[in-house]
Amino acid sequence: MSKNTSMHLYFSGIGGSGLTPLSMLARDCGFEVSGSDGQAGSGTGELIKQGIKISFEQSYQEIKEAHQLKPIDWIIVSSSLPENHPHITFAKDNNIKISKRSLLINSIIESKNLKLIAISGTHGKTTTTAMITWLFKKLKIPVSYLIGSHISFGNAGFWEPGASYFIFECDEFDRNFLDFKPQLSVIPSLDYDHPDTYPTEENYLQAFSQFLNQSQSFLINFNDLQKLTLDFEQKISQPDSTSQSSIVLGNNGELGKFQISTDIAPKPSLNIPGNHNKSNASIALQTILQIATEFNEKFQNREELLHEMVKILNLFPGTSRRFEKIAKNIYSDYAHSPVEIAATLQLATEILGPNSELIVVYQPHQNIRQHEKTIRAGYQNCFEKADQIYWLPTYLSRENPELKILTPAELSSEVSKEVILSNLNQELERELKKHLENQDLILFLGAGDIDDWAKNFALKNRE
Repeated sequence: MSKNTSMHLYFSGIGGSGLTPLSMLARDCGFEVSGSDGQAGSGTGELIKQGIKISFEQSYQEIKEAHQLKPIDWIIVSSSLPENHPHITFAKDNNIKISKRSLLINSIIESKNLKLIAISGTHGKTTTTAMITWLFKKLKIPVSYLIGSHISFGNAGFWEPGASYFIFECDEFDRNFLDFKPQLSVIPSLDYDHPDTYPTEENYLQAFSQFLNQSQSFLINFNDLQKLTLDFEQKISQPDSTSQSSIVLGNNGELGKFQISTDIAPKPSLNIPGNHNKSNASIALQTILQIATEFNEKFQNREELLHEMVKILNLFPGTSRRFEKIAKNIYSDYAHSPVEIAATLQLATEILGPNSELIVVYQPHQNIRQHEKTIRAGYQNCFEKADQIYWLPTYLSRENPELKILTPAELSSEVSKEVILSNLNQELERELKKHLENQDLILFLGAGDIDDWAKNFALKNRE
């Protein structure tokens, strides 16, 4: 496709996990792309390497100058931008189209005639999206995609000429996913989250019910399906209790049952660390099985295809911030809810040395989240596999100023293991160095600035 130089897209907050890959995708589709962010980061660094112009000043004057240099046709803003932001004011003053990213994504899907496979749910979205994309690539099926994390096998956002499918990590925050009507929706897991968007668990589940009702078909674990209210009248019998992961397909009002064990084929078997990753892999495999026969005669034999895909997934390189190894015996993970924490610690025990201890540094995410009873109750047992826990103050983001800030002592009081209250400082660094000398495994958990600190710590302590 020739470059559409007449259309200039400006991304406000371009370094965020949602807009960084979308700006890459838009650039691939022929748009001229520029943007700004309040601070430099890994996302902005990668975009600058790829020739995308970025400003680190977000002001009325800054976007005015960008507009004078090349007229802006469309401003795409992150969900976190306040209504009084100077970029929003500038758009209104100059009658420039402005929207969140959903409108642009849907426009690309429509203009490129792509079929949408949307991966949503509470946990496992990023990994499952990346696994499905990895399978497409290794099976040599043209694919376009959008993933909310850095990956080692390509840009996080990519459009490929000739692709029929668009693989999209479809986030439920701010009800973003309700802007889409996927051909196939994939839900790896379902567990209450984002109280700042959904005040109650019922609100959260109602939104997912709506999402699946506006999807042409879907894949979801049986137990999660039972939580939702769907338009389909058919009843589903309880799946075989011996199945380790029961996945249900719904298609145009008809529901069918697929039972997939984590050991999905006798030879070879899935050899991926972490029970949650095996579950993500199972639903990724089932996703490909639903559509692969469209592409090649060799995919008609499901058993052979399954064997080939298992081999491919056993080589899956992972994604950034999902049990990411950043140095010897030092890992960083995005986990910030009890379910995610327990799953990540279980994975860590699979690679833990026989004489090593598992050391966890945990940063809770959002004070508004910590006020949820399910979060605080879940803390009691989710750290059971840890040998030592360093508990940090909560990372504050998009907070309700009327809510009391819960202290580390209050949040960790019910944890069944001994907890050391700490901060990201030199004292913590000294303690962690001792653990490294003992060959212990250090696992940093959280969705805030803990990852930057962890990577700086790792850089200082590489062997």
